[in-house]
Amino acid sequence: MFSALQEVREGMETGGGSDLAVIQFSGHGDMVDGSFFLLPHGVDDGSAAAVKAHGLPATQFHDEIAAIAAHGRVLLLIDACRSSGATAPPDRSLRAMMRAANVTVLTSCAERQDSQESMAWENGAFTEALLEALGDADYDHDGLIGIGDLSRYLGERVPALTAGAQRPEVETRGSDIRILARL
Repeated sequence: MFSALQEVREGMETGGGSDLAVIQFSGHGDMVDGSFFLLPHGVDDGSAAAVKAHGLPATQFHDEIAAIAAHGRVLLLIDACRSSGATAPPDRSLRAMMRAANVTVLTSCAERQDSQESMAWENGAFTEALLEALGDADYDHDGLIGIGDLSRYLGERVPALTAGAQRPEVETRGSDIRILARL
């Protein structure tokens, strides 16, 4: 994961500050001893010690994203349980990243919610809604899907898919950048 983030950062360094990096994490998330950890597929989450040994601390992930954001805008999509709850320490948390001027963060759920999955979707509700949004979220019919369109769609569709059990959280800064061409 870190080599891919480094490649993105190196590419952004040559963009003159006008590029947009879209980064998605889909996996598990867990709070251990007051710290939030992202758990990629295959990471042992059977104990707090295993999570601490093999998970990605939110502070380290924050630092990697901040290094990318120093060179342009970042759209960060996080599909993980308790994904908006990465709050410790406050200055290097995912919550702090949500307040950064050039970072837009969409998390799959609130800090005390689990992200719902279904075999029918073959992924989480957030990712399912995100994939649907690529074809359905062009509310103003201009052929582009902006961050406003995307956040509106996810905010409506994820609760619908999960019978209200999951509500994504969205924090946008700046203008409604058009980020995706409608499929």
